Amino acid sequence: MAIIRYEYNGDLDTTFGDSGIVKLSAFNYSQTFYYDAEFQADQKLVLGGQYSTNRFFLRFNTDGSLDTTFANEGITPILEEDYYRDYYFLELTSDDSIMLLRRFQE
Repeated sequence: MAIIRYEYNGDLDTTFGDSGIVKLSAFNYSQTFYYDAEFQADQKLVLGGQYSTNRFFLRFNTDGSLDTTFANEGITPILEEDYYRDYYFLELTSDDSIMLLRRFQE
């Protein structure tokens, strides 16, 4: 998977990542996927994902680099029991705190 950023006019934003593209390879696990993203007020990108049964957040700087000042070198696990059956969504509060929304399946 990758994040690709475009300019307002539709051109690839070459100041972002590697010529406009950031390849996502958290944990180098073949079954990693990403399910939600939100921009904070400072335009840093918070991304939620999962590999195997482990869920996590990543935060990226505006240039596409992983924000190593966030959590553990840019990545933080979501500590939750019974994560096989729930879907998660990100929401940011007015002070840019990250809220995790959980939808229960019955």
